[in-house]
Amino acid sequence: MSFDLTHVLVGAALLLAAFVKGATGLGFPLIATPTVALLLDIRTAITILILPNLFMDSAQVIRGGFPYDVFRRFSGLIAPTIVGVFLGTMVLVKTPLWVLNLCLGTMVLMFVMLNLLKLDFTISPRAEKILSPIFGFLSGFLNGMTNTAGPTLAIYLYSLKV
Repeated sequence: MSFDLTHVLVGAALLLAAFVKGATGLGFPLIATPTVALLLDIRTAITILILPNLFMDSAQVIRGGFPYDVFRRFSGLIAPTIVGVFLGTMVLVKTPLWVLNLCLGTMVLMFVMLNLLKLDFTISPRAEKILSPIFGFLSGFLNGMTNTAGPTLAIYLYSLKV
């Protein structure tokens, strides 16, 4: 394998995204995926980012011990997320690259716009039981298709005041 500038830029994108994730607790795929997709195609970018993202998320989850209460509260979110990831990955494999790039760009713009608007929603505990599976599936699907579940999950978790 020859050394070229693309490898250096991909590494720099990963370091920047990891720094943001370490400082804020989220944002690794939202920064790394579009940046790496500019250098390589989106399918390759998502493939490259799967393991680092899983590792960082796993480390973040178990950092203070296994969070049984969190898993119990969000069990209605987790199972549909897994189903959504598999279906989103099937879409990733079969969809033309321009559609995937459009979806990725839309997710990034949506996140930026929602942060600029500073919308504040509150979801009641009763509504949480209904909305958790919906947001879980949607975020899983978007994660499988574009590696950007962050905006959807961030909106939902901020609305729960978590």
